[in-house]
Amino acid sequence: MKISSDSRITGRTTTILGIEAEEREATMSIEGPPIPNMPPGPMVKLVMQFWTAKAGQEEKNPALKELLQRKLWDFETMSPAAMMQAMFREMPGMGEGMTKFIESMRTANTVVLRTSASMWMPAMIEMMKQLPADKNPFGDKFDATAPMFEFGNEASEISTEPIPDSVFQVPAGYKAAPVADVVKGIMDKMKASAQQQ
Repeated sequence: MKISSDSRITGRTTTILGIEAEEREATMSIEGPPIPNMPPGPMVKLVMQFWTAKAGQEEKNPALKELLQRKLWDFETMSPAAMMQAMFREMPGMGEGMTKFIESMRTANTVVLRTSASMWMPAMIEMMKQLPADKNPFGDKFDATAPMFEFGNEASEISTEPIPDSVFQVPAGYKAAPVADVVKGIMDKMKASAQQQ
């Protein structure tokens, strides 16, 4: 298994909420030995785009300036890519590449305005295509070259207005629980659902 990651500034630019932004892209892939009847290339490929405010934009936007002064990238719990770094830290090649990427973002001290990610798993999809149509969870017309999943988000507002305390209040009926208990509850529900099918 060969695991690798890379990152770059693509040179593409756009405007988000009136703020000029530039795109940074991180790519991670896992490659294995050739497998008969499987497509060549990586077993898994993940491509993530982060659109960040360009340097100097804070002088035109007081709310952006306030965010930059908080240096969110210095706090692992606030850094948009820190969770991925923690996930990939134990994988040779992945952790180092993500560390370089996050360090470049921290050095730039920028604000992420839009993110998107796509993951391809051509080997798994090719295996699914070989199943009988009635056993294939994706059906017989899916595109094996398309991403297995895609997701994204974008800032909808940056403001200097105070945030009401109600935003931070726990909704009625909710209670604190360790993350391990939450994950176990989700897994138990998934197992029960699978057993019913």
